[in-house]
Amino acid sequence: RFGADAVPLLQAAVSHSANAFQHVHALWALHRLGALDTTDLAEAARSRDSLVRTHVARVLAARPVLGPDERVLALAGLKDSDALVQRCAAEALALHPAPGNVRPLLDLVQHVPATDTHLLYVVRKALRDQLVPEAILQPLASAEFSPAEESILADLVLSVRTPAAAAFLLRRLPSTSTSGNGFQRTDRKS
Repeated sequence: RFGADAVPLLQAAVSHSANAFQHVHALWALHRLGALDTTDLAEAARSRDSLVRTHVARVLAARPVLGPDERVLALAGLKDSDALVQRCAAEALALHPAPGNVRPLLDLVQHVPATDTHLLYVVRKALRDQLVPEAILQPLASAEFSPAEESILADLVLSVRTPAAAAFLLRRLPSTSTSGNGFQRTDRKS
């Protein structure tokens, strides 16, 4: 309703918020007006209040494209002490796949507490979404991973229906040979 006339007042609210709710609402209003810059987001990402940090990640998810500085903020959110911030940061990365997202998501998925099924689901989904673009998945086919990482990636790539996903799995399957009534697994990779 107020448009660009509201921007200076909203920027003041971001800089000198009375509380977390005011800060969050001012961030979203600036975002929707196209006036929220990365500096304001970076400052908000350092807030002591997890509600503000959560909404920084949600704003990043709402951006059509993440610039390099915004991607750094999303990746930093994966290491936040609050699980909801981590979850929202993972969702932002899921919506903006990039090769540099794979390792941080792979590291996080291995350290999610077993009791936090919501965080585990979102991080696994975000990691899976990184595997969809062939430009990201193809280089991973020849990369080295620990056995635990291999297992996670193989499990997730099963839901990616691309030739690159099939090639990824084929390169990692052990060779098999028939013997008698069943298959015998060998340690050699094909």
